Amino acid sequence: MRQNTRVTFAMRDFDRLKCIQAVVDGELKPLRAAERLGLTTRQVRRLARRYAAAGPVVLISKRFSRSSNNRLDDAMADRVIKLLRSTYTDFGPTLATEKLRTKHGIDLAKETVRQLQIAVGLWIPRKLRPPKIQQPRMRRACIGELIQIDGCEHHWFEDRGPACTALVFIDDATTSRLDADLIQRDRVDVWSKMNPPMACGADRPYPGGMIWAIKSAGDSAKFSRSSHFGPSALVYARSTTAFLR
Repeated sequence: MRQNTRVTFAMRDFDRLKCIQAVVDGELKPLRAAERLGLTTRQVRRLARRYAAAGPVVLISKRFSRSSNNRLDDAMADRVIKLLRSTYTDFGPTLATEKLRTKHGIDLAKETVRQLQIAVGLWIPRKLRPPKIQQPRMRRACIGELIQIDGCEHHWFEDRGPACTALVFIDDATTSRLDADLIQRDRVDVWSKMNPPMACGADRPYPGGMIWAIKSAGDSAKFSRSSHFGPSALVYARSTTAFLR
């Protein structure tokens, strides 16, 4: 009595099995099977003969369930994992890869380090992270309570003048535009044509960014240190859409 044998197929080999089975049964021509599988007609006929003689086992790729030739050595993997756990627990894959290369002389691909971090629980893939819930921000109740300030640097005058920044003031309560002007990028000095607001919102400062300053009612101090507006007058946005919520 013939014994049954369990055979594990990859999806690519399973598709090949169906095509070769159709060729052996006469339901599909070798030319059409070759076009579907991306093989030549000679290869399809050779696979059909092997399939008829030995069964579906001959259709499984010889590389199936074999380790890759470029597989990371177990000793090296253990060394990298120890370094990640002891020194770089809060590092991302990119920075950890750079530190391993510069500090320890271990040159690995970023994806290899990322897979090692995932294996030991030091990194969570983005698809598996819980979604971030952004709470909506309530708008201010009265006009003038919060003025949103934003600027866009551009060559507005093309080659007829230097680059400058288009600065705009928007009231948070009514979303109406209060003022707009073109100013130099290196220093933003704003002469307010309106009554001083209770607070102003702007992007968080960054290296090379604009320096916010204000001149209003004879006060020429920097905006964030202006005693006229109080210590909490300048509200920094934590994200690009923070003031839009």
